[in-house]
Amino acid sequence: GRAHRARKGGSAPEQGYQALVAWLGRAQAQGRLGKCDPDTLASTILGALHGWAFTARVCGTACSATAHSGYIERFIDLLWNGIGNKKE
Repeated sequence: GRAHRARKGGSAPEQGYQALVAWLGRAQAQGRLGKCDPDTLASTILGALHGWAFTARVCGTACSATAHSGYIERFIDLLWNGIGNKKE
């Protein structure tokens, strides 16, 4: 219950979100990502994936593994143009 989550640092989704934020922070520290807010970036990534899945469900578009993989690749390519560490 609630006491277990408090000891472990929150629910599984909260822990997963915090792990993603920490991973993004480490990537920035290693020079793999440009400067941005890791919390905002994590929310953007998760929101884009959730929004795509929701739209696919509501609009009846294909939600196959292949379609999902293609979306993720295009999304990351788009996002990388903004967060990639640009060597000056």
